[in-house]
Amino acid sequence: MLFPDRIHKRIFPPEKLHTNRKPILAGKTAATATGREAFQRILNNVNRFSCFCKFKIKKILFHPDNKVAKETSMRYCNLNIFGKKNGIDRMKQYKNSAIVTHRAVNYAGRFLQHETVTFTDERNRSRNWEAVNRANSFGAAVIMARILPEREILLVRQFRPPTGRYVIEFPAGLIDKGEGPAATAERELYEETGYTGKVVEVSEAVYSSPGMSGEKLFYVAMEIDGKQYPSEPETHQEDSESIEVLRVSEKNLGQFIQERVTAGDGIDAKLVMAEMFFRLSRKERL
Repeated sequence: MLFPDRIHKRIFPPEKLHTNRKPILAGKTAATATGREAFQRILNNVNRFSCFCKFKIKKILFHPDNKVAKETSMRYCNLNIFGKKNGIDRMKQYKNSAIVTHRAVNYAGRFLQHETVTFTDERNRSRNWEAVNRANSFGAAVIMARILPEREILLVRQFRPPTGRYVIEFPAGLIDKGEGPAATAERELYEETGYTGKVVEVSEAVYSSPGMSGEKLFYVAMEIDGKQYPSEPETHQEDSESIEVLRVSEKNLGQFIQERVTAGDGIDAKLVMAEMFFRLSRKERL
């Protein structure tokens, strides 16, 4: 029976599924779980890899015409899907890793350079990719500074020419040669905001826009003793900088972001992710 209207009205909790046998549709009653919805739920949990399935009551069977092969994990159970596509064993094929073979600088400015990156992909094909990177860069530190016990977040507002508007963001700065992310964070926080604080944690190197740039970012969590600052400290910004320092309550961060968007400011994506984390964490504690 292909796509029955209802498959026993089931969903797939982990405690009812076993990896050492054929997956069984079992679990709590879900009146809205139709056959098509259950099918879509499975596809949504496959790690971005398309497969076609058909159902029989209480069993998941893969379509006999399916020639897609990949060992993939699902949120609720692990399934191994074997087969071939166009005569190629994809499991063996993806043992190869892509590798960069050459970088050519097409244009180099004072701070940025446009590059053509040549790489060999998993199918052993040579391909080109356009990228923009910082010139002579050692990465950047993004500072997530909390003022305690007030539970406020330290933010900055400055004009960003590529966006054509003022942007609300975390304090940040480029890492100098021979400098670590923690030292950069302490230096940049003092220069941009006038505050000093204690480094609590430094992340591994991450990428903010890997489809366009290979720039590495380090997130640095810092804590500031609010009792040391009964008034706003004097900043030590460079002559080319005009940075406004903002103290925002963690609890009101979402409302603050909405107000600034309404006022026409841009919002850095990293700040939005932090606000979502704070908000969801509060919900979990309730």
